[in-house]
Amino acid sequence: MTKIMVVDDDRDTGEAIAKVLELAGHSVVYAPNGREALMGVLQNTPDAILLDLAMPEMDGPSFLEVVRSYLRIQSLPVVIL
Repeated sequence: MTKIMVVDDDRDTGEAIAKVLELAGHSVVYAPNGREALMGVLQNTPDAILLDLAMPEMDGPSFLEVVRSYLRIQSLPVVIL
């Protein structure tokens, strides 16, 4: 089972995406902003990330810049929404 992290500050959008992914057989982890997503990625790395760009606390580009700075996760697939 593929674990996908959905990072989006719009809870309705995040839940809709998560539902579609779960129906397709994936395990989904949700984070409402880049800061929480970063903590989640570092603790329990998903197989891929779906990332919103405009979010409070830490936006998508800032999140992606930090993720790419860690060697063990810099090749993690990220799809920008």
